[in-house]
Amino acid sequence: MAAAAALDSIADSLENEVGSEILRAPTEEIVQRTRLLESEVKVLRSEEKRLTSEKSGMQKELKDNYEKIKLNKQLPYLIGNIVELLDVGEDEEEEEDGANVDLDAQRKRGVQ
Repeated sequence: MAAAAALDSIADSLENEVGSEILRAPTEEIVQRTRLLESEVKVLRSEEKRLTSEKSGMQKELKDNYEKIKLNKQLPYLIGNIVELLDVGEDEEEEEDGANVDLDAQRKRGVQ
């Protein structure tokens, strides 16, 4: 009688945990459901790996972009030094103006 009571308590706990459908289902159906669950777990794991890989790629790209932004914020010191060394005369500035140039005025200077 004690063994029967123990079996009843185990059956009750299993019924609460597993559900009445599984307990009533034939063995073949339980095996089929197990295979379906295993295949779903495989799909979810592969999805997790893909997302993890995509995340690491995006983090690497973000790191590279932050480095590029940091480099672009630096002032071009060499160009500033070259500009300081250049000494442009007034005559050259007039010729490089790009506005309308009086060619006759330039010819007269050459003749005088």
